[in-house]
Amino acid sequence: MMVHSENQKISPWLVIIVLICLTAILILTIILMKSGGPDQTNPFALDLSDYGKIDSTMIHYQRVTSINITRSKLHGIAVDHLDNFYICADSAVLKFNPDGKELLSFALPNSARTLAVGGDGTVFVAFANTVHQYGPEGLWLKEFLTLDDNSLITAIALDENDIFLADARQKTVWRFGLNGRFLQQIDGGDSEQGRTGFVIPSPFFDLALDPTHHLWVANPGRHLLEQYNTSGSLITSWGKTSADVQGFCGCCNPVHLALLPDGKFVTSEKGLVRVKVHSQNGQFESLVCDPKLFLPNSILDLATDSQGRILVLDSDQSAVHIFTLNENN
Repeated sequence: MMVHSENQKISPWLVIIVLICLTAILILTIILMKSGGPDQTNPFALDLSDYGKIDSTMIHYQRVTSINITRSKLHGIAVDHLDNFYICADSAVLKFNPDGKELLSFALPNSARTLAVGGDGTVFVAFANTVHQYGPEGLWLKEFLTLDDNSLITAIALDENDIFLADARQKTVWRFGLNGRFLQQIDGGDSEQGRTGFVIPSPFFDLALDPTHHLWVANPGRHLLEQYNTSGSLITSWGKTSADVQGFCGCCNPVHLALLPDGKFVTSEKGLVRVKVHSQNGQFESLVCDPKLFLPNSILDLATDSQGRILVLDSDQSAVHIFTLNENN
């Protein structure tokens, strides 16, 4: 058993050692503060800076104009058969001629997410889980359809007979006739081939129809574009996981796609913000522009017109950028 004496004193050497240690800690703290602190470099951090460096010979397009939009909350861009383009902005749809002159605007009940325009000028506007139909002059016609409350419509594509809806929450594509009758559900899965369906980690899920009216769907969690026939069966797919310019990377890319009149693909990515053109079989061909044109972490929606122009909706800068192919490419 230990006995503590009230007369026991602390050694003066112990006091000196403690003071020396405290002084050393104080000096080290001051030095680190002046030098910006200790090295916080994470050797395991994902560094994509090298992938953002662009070889200018990869850029085959030139920007011919940028149309500033004096509204906010820009979502969705679509082009009609006359090359007029439409965007959702605030709680309205704006219509512009091919040169960017505003022709028409009409109010919406709230902010919309995406839209498409039929051959007769009818405008289909998607909100969270409903699609409304408007006439060519912006007159509301009807609520075209309503999906489940758990749905989130992120893209619309249509032709003379059908309308296709990408539903990011249900991770499926819905096909309806233009009379509103349900025709088909495409979930991207096939148990016999071991495919579990579309992988949608975030609310970016796009689709488009090619010049032959085949459906192309972005499967962003798998970094693929997939082609489906009218029965909902997978025909083919392309894409690869890579941070290189030839591939797609991150949780979910590409976020948007469009098809040129000759069947080539245009894609946009988030994270590494890039707009690219791919051949009909999915081979990388070119960048549309230097990614420095856009702000970091931008989400860029896409459309194309009959002239082969590429329209990029840049919501962060409230603009529509229009690009044409360089004459020497």
